[in-house]
Amino acid sequence: MIARITGLFGSLPAPRSLRKQLLVISLLILSGLLLLIGVLQYVLMRDFIYSNRAESMEAQIRSVPREIFSNPPAWGPAAWMHPG
Repeated sequence: MIARITGLFGSLPAPRSLRKQLLVISLLILSGLLLLIGVLQYVLMRDFIYSNRAESMEAQIRSVPREIFSNPPAWGPAAWMHPG
């Protein structure tokens, strides 16, 4: 097992004591698990955030009264170009 780890890291010396070997192996396993958790969290939350943002935009659009879209405003550039 340690031979494979030292093969991955090249010229790094292998830990000689069992305590250091266990520490290195446990740190590698922990970093792998944290990386896996982070990737899974990103993948799962990405879709949730996009769908939540779309739902909030739809709710904002639905909250605007329809009269605003159907009747031109009495102010602004359109009112100045075509008075009255």
